Amino acid sequence: MLLRGNLHAHTTFSDGVRTPEGLVGEYERLGYDFLAITDHFDHDNLVHPDYEETIAALESGLLIFRGIYLNSVPTSRLPADAAAALFDALVAFIKQGLRTVLVAGLVVAAGAFLAGPSVTAVRIRGAFTRGLGRIRHGGEQAGVRTGPVGTWTYAHRRALRISAVALAVLVFVFWGQPTALVAIVIAILLLVVLGLVELIGSRPPSQPEAAGHP
Repeated sequence: MLLRGNLHAHTTFSDGVRTPEGLVGEYERLGYDFLAITDHFDHDNLVHPDYEETIAALESGLLIFRGIYLNSVPTSRLPADAAAALFDALVAFIKQGLRTVLVAGLVVAAGAFLAGPSVTAVRIRGAFTRGLGRIRHGGEQAGVRTGPVGTWTYAHRRALRISAVALAVLVFVFWGQPTALVAIVIAILLLVVLGLVELIGSRPPSQPEAAGHP
């Protein structure tokens, strides 16, 4: 679900052109979902005693919250070292989020490419399948067979692949704080599971044709 909003808006209490009520009404008409009011703390008009009460009393269907300029907060409200620590924490959170989104995007793009119809993708899938086929064939020659489990896996291989991908997506989405490392580990585990599906799956032996009756 995507929300539409503005994270930087001023009112007439600082250098804006609309009162708080007028500003909220304007964004309601535009169909926004949230609004951050970021009046300057060091602006002359902000000494108005009714500012905090006016902002707190705003009634709207919008999600309204206050934004502040950390470098302009008076030390009586927030010490400089605390403001710097808060800024560092916000920047670290944003960087981690961007890295996670980038890695997840690359994983999805790579998966979409390998699942596509291009010549390179087909060759890669073919090499992957042939490599696993050789391993399975070597195991069968050594007396290792998957039996009914392999036959069942082969018959349901498409459903198993889809289930594995869906499970990987759900794990990533519902992970408390996913990081780039989490995305990479989930992608690797997904590849292992898909490889096992191909490795275990064994084509059932072809049935001999029934002899014709004279």
